[in-house]
Amino acid sequence: MAALIMNHDSPWATKPLGERDIRVADIEVQDGADAPIRLALKVISLDSALLVQAFVPSHDSKLSYQALSYAWGSREETEEVICDGHAVAVTVNLYAALKRLREKIGQYGVDPTFWADQICIDQDSTDEKSQQVAMMGEIFEKGRRVIVWLGEASEAEGRRLEESLAQRDSLAERREVLLKLSKLEWFGRRWVL
Repeated sequence: MAALIMNHDSPWATKPLGERDIRVADIEVQDGADAPIRLALKVISLDSALLVQAFVPSHDSKLSYQALSYAWGSREETEEVICDGHAVAVTVNLYAALKRLREKIGQYGVDPTFWADQICIDQDSTDEKSQQVAMMGEIFEKGRRVIVWLGEASEAEGRRLEESLAQRDSLAERREVLLKLSKLEWFGRRWVL
């Protein structure tokens, strides 16, 4: 497994950011769950929807990307994705989220464009991280939707959660499900939507 340290020949070097810009990534749909995850970065302005809205008042102010909210998990355990032709190490939790996102894109035609901090922010640049973190609230607000990745669940856990939410389980059963959910790493982060 690779470390999270990137070299200077990185995908971020060819996609510099302006003051109100962010990078988003398109995920390539591929056959087979074990196919490498391939991403293509592009730069967009957080202000671009406002410009369109000024000329087309009926246009909403959302940009066409999905913001991915997840817990990084251990930085020691990583997997590789291919980003603009470069091998990039990401945490196993983000890797699992990207695999699931790619699967859903293929099955349901979900928009393949997303924002995730590990991919879209140059993690080697303190200046860029500071600038982008200051805009994170707006990044999540301006996306078409926010996807919350709580991690992989067993089929039984997933069914139990769905059943609990769909049926009128007893208060004790619902409390048990919610307590289990609240112990997930995502809820322990400092930055929770």
